[in-house]
Amino acid sequence: MKSLKFLSVLLTSIFLLTVASATAYYGTFIDGSGILSQAATITDGDSIDFEVDFISSDPSINLNVKLYNSTYDLIHTFEDNTVPTDPSYKIYTITPAIYSVPGTYKIIVFGYATELTLTVNAEVAPVITLTGSNPLTLEAATTYVEQGATALDDIDGDVTSSIITDSSSVNMNLVGSYSVTYDVTDSAGNNAAQVIRTVNVVDTTAPVITLIGSNPSTLEAATIYVEQGANASDSVDGDITASIVTDSSNVNMNLIGIYNVTYNVTDSAGNNAAQVIRTVNVVDTTAPVIILIGSNPFTVDIRGTYVERGFIATDSYDGDITSSVVVVSSDLNTGSIGTYHITYDVTDSAGNNATQVTRTVRVVSSGDDDDDDWEEYKDYYRRTPYTQKESPVVSETIYLQENSARESSWFRRFIESIVNFFRRLFGIN
Repeated sequence: MKSLKFLSVLLTSIFLLTVASATAYYGTFIDGSGILSQAATITDGDSIDFEVDFISSDPSINLNVKLYNSTYDLIHTFEDNTVPTDPSYKIYTITPAIYSVPGTYKIIVFGYATELTLTVNAEVAPVITLTGSNPLTLEAATTYVEQGATALDDIDGDVTSSIITDSSSVNMNLVGSYSVTYDVTDSAGNNAAQVIRTVNVVDTTAPVITLIGSNPSTLEAATIYVEQGANASDSVDGDITASIVTDSSNVNMNLIGIYNVTYNVTDSAGNNAAQVIRTVNVVDTTAPVIILIGSNPFTVDIRGTYVERGFIATDSYDGDITSSVVVVSSDLNTGSIGTYHITYDVTDSAGNNATQVTRTVRVVSSGDDDDDDWEEYKDYYRRTPYTQKESPVVSETIYLQENSARESSWFRRFIESIVNFFRRLFGIN
């Protein structure tokens, strides 16, 4: 079928050439540089000019210029037995509206057996290929590093260097999904299909807790627990110390032992920090204290019996441990005049020993100790409220030896002692 169409066109051309043997038209394409040729290639969407020159002595010859496709189907008629107004040449333009689709076309100028060949190539845009992952997941608070792309064009070849990459929307300090665009245009003005890389900025890094103060922490029992605190930092949220949850509820400062204080924090992305634990050792290293009751030094008559005045022992942890006080040494001998010592000690449940306390006991005879008794009484009288006054001399229980031979002498001395006591009390000479 194609051959028959071509034969028909050829015979028509030969017939016209025979009728007007002195007449011919010569057609050529015109490119931008002025070079003339009988074959040309354009890209779909482009236009091209061709020129038909009249080379005959008879300008009245009719002109036929027609466009055929590759199978010699008539596509467009430029001239149909017309007489050109300018007998020397005429220029025609083939536009996309004329050829409509890519392919091979023939322009036949009747009166000239040679045809013009026009090839219309389909418009082929460059193709962009991403390098690296898409989508791309990156950790927040890091630096965005472009992974790049390549671009190839059927005519220009490698146009990677012409790629325009726009990653301006990516914020590495804000968790979210961002788009990076890639565009390129070839020398013919064909734009590649835009390629988009999705960049997911995520926060999967847990915050870090740093304790303030000692760990383990050793504290004295029976004191108040004071939290030393901690700091917390996150790669995205920054300082999140205020969000730390501290649990010291199990610490019992009144009970010796080892306790744990826990610290936890979560960032805005829901990442939990590794829990940090402070060990709190509650210990008792404070020694108990012994306080003597009664006078020290204490005076007792040689004829009397020493009665312990007592003591109090307290401990910061155990409380009242008076019942645990022991006498660790005593050289008291109430049957012999002299100065003696009784030493007291106590140990708390933690094994802390109190500072030992010693009471001095002076054993005297009643005749010798008048002055000592008086001085002791005056000091007692000045220091003690009236309701609590008790003469250390009068209150002493005096045990007498039943010796009738000395009974009158004892009674006399007793009366003298009473008289002297009241005389000194009231300042009577």
